[in-house]
Order: sequence, then structure tokens, then C-alpha cells
Amino acid sequence: MGNVKLYICLVAGLLAEICFGKPYEKVILKNGTELEGYISVQYPGKKIVFSAEKAMVYLSSDKVHSIVEHECEVSSLSATWKNWAKQNTSFLKKIDGKSYLTLSDLVLKKEQNMADTVLVDDSVKQMDIEPDLGVAPHNVKLMEKGAVIKYLDLSSVSYDIAWSDILMIKREPRSALCLTGIKDIIELASGQKLVGQIIEQIPGKYIRLLGDEGLVEVVEQHQIRVQKKSKLNPDFSLFEQSPWLEIIRTKQGDEIKGVIVEQLYGNNGSLRIEIENGEIVEKNSLDVVEIRKILNPAYSPLEDILVKDSELWVNRHLLEKVVIDQEEGVLIINEQSAPFVLYADSIHGKLVVEQQNNKENQSAILLKLVTAKVKKKDMCVFTYEDLLTRGLQPIETMVSVNNTLKFVYSVEVGNYILYRPQTKEGFYVQIK
Repeated sequence: MGNVKLYICLVAGLLAEICFGKPYEKVILKNGTELEGYISVQYPGKKIVFSAEKAMVYLSSDKVHSIVEHECEVSSLSATWKNWAKQNTSFLKKIDGKSYLTLSDLVLKKEQNMADTVLVDDSVKQMDIEPDLGVAPHNVKLMEKGAVIKYLDLSSVSYDIAWSDILMIKREPRSALCLTGIKDIIELASGQKLVGQIIEQIPGKYIRLLGDEGLVEVVEQHQIRVQKKSKLNPDFSLFEQSPWLEIIRTKQGDEIKGVIVEQLYGNNGSLRIEIENGEIVEKNSLDVVEIRKILNPAYSPLEDILVKDSELWVNRHLLEKVVIDQEEGVLIINEQSAPFVLYADSIHGKLVVEQQNNKENQSAILLKLVTAKVKKKDMCVFTYEDLLTRGLQPIETMVSVNNTLKFVYSVEVGNYILYRPQTKEGFYVQIK
């Protein structure tokens, strides 16, 4: 029963803030093997399935029958290997002016071979792994050989791993620029409540929780009474902030899809799952036989940017100031100043302005420009009165935890100036 409680906790607590296409969890096995990716399935008390995008694997050389090397031209490699080769040029060979990387196939001794490889799709292989034996790898980079063989595998591989073979599970802390996400809440038997991000867990022993102030709290597993997840940003739904949905399958044949929001420990251990309509479904921990993670189509991460003092960003593009001439009270966009162009169909009628939150920027005014003849030329012009009477009001204003001031305007096709009256600076935008 203790195993069941522990292993369900891992899925509930070790959800990473994902960046699609990049590894976001790391499993370190007791033999030194490190796998980067995510836990895609777990079978409580038995094993996990880990979908790895990168693996550094150790195995004893007496398990290897032979090694077959291939000289691979770098230009023919996958994008992942090309990037690795670019950063590790000392491993490359030059032959007739072309760059080559030596990759290898490892043939395991027959009595040590794992189960036959099963193709899941064109890009993902699935194979069993015993950490002390490794797997029969293909197109990997040997990093060490001798008594112990160490190799790097950058292909997408799913590994079956027994819980008993796992030393620890780690994840990177959430970036300070993330404005949405999931918080981990740990309630102890003593009644103390801890809030932060679980960044490491040693199964059966302890977890490490990174708090908002940067302090890491080390909590022994047996101290935990309840483990919860909650929204980082109260203005967005849980489903908008969770990168994963979990599919929970029970002994009774039930299948619930949602987000695990609570794990209660003890003799009456249970899981609470929030489903898409907001209802909470509760299941006894001992009845759970499988938990599978899938990408959440409703996931909509919101990320901040750090803006320097005088910078202005429009729809995440850094703008340059334009030259503004003045004649008889009329402000004229200098004919040498080109607008920054955005396309209406790509911004969906919203102009998003981000700048540092200070007094000057708080008074910035967005104005739709008109054209007038100036020295027989059509020029974009405006006046101080226009700024006061025709300035557009933002439909949304917010200040992030990083002190970034964000204005959202409803706009249409035309020419606009974002003007800072106190510093007399302007930023010229054209929407087509």
C-alpha cells in the first residue's frame, strides 16, 4: 500500500512546465543512466514508461557482443544531431572537406538482449530497459568504453523502468517569465502548508520543494499528508495552465480524463481529479492501475518578457523610435522613418504594447494617424490636441511580477503612433 501512495504522488507532483519539443523531466537511474523527457505512463507500485528525447546510458561492457561504427556525414544527420555536432566539434572528422560524426550500433549478447523492439510510429521506438544491462542501441554516440560503456542517444525512445531502479526524478524550476502554470502544495501531518515547485524527488525518501522566495524545502516522504496542485495565475482556468491531461484507469474499468489536483495519503488514500466541466471525481488510490499523460489541447501558456528602461515591444517585436518633426504645432512623422509593419490577420485586431512600468510609460498614448499634404507630400501627422481628444484607450492593462507594463488595444488597418508625451518619443506602426 505504501508503494501505491508514493508512486501516484510522483505523477501528481512532478508535472513539468513544458516547452513543447524539449525535455522537461529527468530520470536518473541507480546505475548512472540519465533520461530526459517525461513520464508518459505509470503503473502504481510497478513501473513507469518514460518517453525520452535524450538519454545518456551506462552499461557493463561484458553485456556487449560487438560495436558497429558508422561514419555519418553531418549534413545527412537529424536536426538534433546536427545541433549537437555544432556544439561538440571536437568529435567531428574532416574527410575531403566534409564533416563526419562517428555513430555506433551496439549488439548485446544474445542472452542479455531485451524484448524485441516494437515500432510505435515512424519516429518513436519502444523497448524494455534493465538499467544494469542497457538496451540494444542504434545510431548512438559512444562517450566511454572499456569496463563500462557510456553512450548518448538523441532519438525518441520510450523506456519501461521499474520503480526500484530509479534513483531520483528531477525537473527544472519554472522560468520567472512564466505568468501561468501549476503550483505544488504540500500539507504535512503537522498541519504546515508548503507552496512552490517540486524540483526533485527520491522515491520513498524525500522531495525538494522550491519556494517563491528561492528557498528549497526538503520534505521527508512520510511527513506528507496531502499533496495538491493549484493555478499559478488566478485569472486563467486550471486547464489553460496545465500542460497535461491525465487519464486514470481503475480496477473497475473506469477511465477518468482530467487533471489530478489532490493526493490524500494514509489508510484512506485517494485521488481527486478535476474534469473539464469543473467537477471533481474522487477515486481510491488502491483502485488505480494506470495513469497516462497526454498533451492538453487547451493549454495556453502565457510568458512575460523583461523590458529595458527605454524599450518598447509591440506584439513581441522590439521597435525603434522614429524621428518626429514639428511645424506650426503639427507633429510630422519624418519621411525617412519607416513604420514597423504588422498584418491584421496575424494579430487578430489586437495591438499588444509592453514596456517597463514607470511614470513616463504609463502616460503613453496610442493614436491613429491621418495623412495631410506637407510640402506637397502626403505625410502622417498629428497634433497635441489629437493626443488629448483622439487617443485610444487600452481594452486591457496589466503589470506583471517582473514589472512589465502591458497595454492591449483594439485596432484596425491603418497607421498608428505610440507617443510618450513626457519624453516626446514616438514609435510608428502600420497595420495592413
